Amino acid sequence: MADPLFATDTGLSFGLAALVEPPTFLDSLSATLTLTFGSTAVTIAAGDIKRFDLRIFAFGFTGEVEFWIVCRAASEDTLFDAYVGRDLGLAALSLVRTLSQQDGTPTAVTVTGVVTTKQVYERAVAGVVGAPVLTRRYLVRFADRASVLWKLHRPTQLYVDKSYEAIFTGNAIDGITVTHSWAASTATHAVLALGLGADENAASYYDFVFWLLGHSNAGVTYDVAASTYAIIDTKPTSSKSKTLDQAQVASLEAYFPSARRDTVRVANSYTEASTRTKDGTNASSATGVRSDFLMRSKVEADLTDRSTTEGTRASQREHELLVWLNGFPESPVLPQDSAALGDGFSAALFCKANTYRVVEAHVTGAAEQGSAGDNMWAESNRYRCTYGLRLELAANPIFCAPATITPRWPFEVEGNVVSETGEAAELTYQVYQDTTTSIDQYKVKVPLFDSQVVVAAFEPVTLPGHLYFPSYKDERVLVALGFDYASVVGFLDWRPGVRTPIDGQGNQLLMGKQATDQTSIAHVYEDAKPKLTILRNKDGDQQTLRMSDGDLFIEVKESS
Repeated sequence: MADPLFATDTGLSFGLAALVEPPTFLDSLSATLTLTFGSTAVTIAAGDIKRFDLRIFAFGFTGEVEFWIVCRAASEDTLFDAYVGRDLGLAALSLVRTLSQQDGTPTAVTVTGVVTTKQVYERAVAGVVGAPVLTRRYLVRFADRASVLWKLHRPTQLYVDKSYEAIFTGNAIDGITVTHSWAASTATHAVLALGLGADENAASYYDFVFWLLGHSNAGVTYDVAASTYAIIDTKPTSSKSKTLDQAQVASLEAYFPSARRDTVRVANSYTEASTRTKDGTNASSATGVRSDFLMRSKVEADLTDRSTTEGTRASQREHELLVWLNGFPESPVLPQDSAALGDGFSAALFCKANTYRVVEAHVTGAAEQGSAGDNMWAESNRYRCTYGLRLELAANPIFCAPATITPRWPFEVEGNVVSETGEAAELTYQVYQDTTTSIDQYKVKVPLFDSQVVVAAFEPVTLPGHLYFPSYKDERVLVALGFDYASVVGFLDWRPGVRTPIDGQGNQLLMGKQATDQTSIAHVYEDAKPKLTILRNKDGDQQTLRMSDGDLFIEVKESS
């Protein structure tokens, strides 16, 4: 029965089963694994590394290594105490072919990431005094920093008049370096909101980043050697061109993803819109199949911008190649490398004349001798390996991205309405007009986010249009924050003085700036009989109209 701890998965994350069984080959590799926990760093040599599984993607990597440590004395295992602790763990794995078949020195594949999983099996010797643990078998899984730490990061934050780049700057994490070559990242937005800490939002910051880039036709590239990330909106031209010789390649398969059969349409439900829909084009569409994207905007240009974005996102994926090598290459073929088939391949092959880009490499190895004492501390070891590559056409515009969870918006926070009209104590309201679009807006201060002020549409919210009661200065309101918008969706307090005693079961409408300058309409019950009072007051100049059972009272007076 196979040992599940040593089980391997040689399939690429390709979305399909390979037509050809992934070929294996024997090769001698120099391998090292350096684990660092706190101030403890331990290097494991190739002779003790019994299995490895490394997947390198265009946007990051995952790795898994199993190894033995023989400890004839307890002090020989300098890793164990730090390994079972809670310090952040770092893992660096280096793989390089031991012998060169060509002139020059083979180049290593080296990855460095954060430990995600730790397992250990201890073998005690019952026949020895004290039954000491003489061997330990370790398993460690690790991945690039962003895929580990960004997945643990769930910020809730508001950005006002900031760019996308400001979000990345505001969520910088130690050890993660991100550069930007993305034109849209510097544009300023009135509102940008992250609500990853809101209830029912299972998405992480990692999910958000790839959601944002996917909706903006941008992507992430990962530099394996430097362990850095770049956010780009145009796929780079690789400076590393690799020719795949026929002697290197065991098999290759072409994969053709499903073509999109839908036509994109963007629809604006704003009642006064001069253009309500924009249709995209798709030469491969099936008649009648359509994907609609609904929006609501008073700005005519928003429909055009959204149509352009959705049209670009609907670009067709090009074919890809699945390539299996029959030996560990002396110059590793890795994501971002440019690749083409060499002269030894038949010119009749479908993929012979094309130039490709590597988007994934999957390398596995299992030591020929897997026992604890085999090849202890040796600098090299013989492994049964696989080396698979996933290639895309160099002209393919679609960025590779991991499977992620879509973040949820909007989320709700409290705010206070801003009005700069009138005296400080007056409950005035104010309409702010956007200088670019001429759209009327509220301004709302959000105390949770350092009292930043957001703009929200100046709309009746839940009131019918024939009632005009704008929110007054400092009124507590419920604000819904979408990713790039804010809206007032509810009112959370009573205006000072508007509540009536509960015994009177009253209702009151209060209008005006403050208690000495207002008009009220109050309906209350006295002795189970209704009474209606209309009172106007301006600095003691009062007019009163009161109607009750059998009585009509009208009074005009001036009081101090």
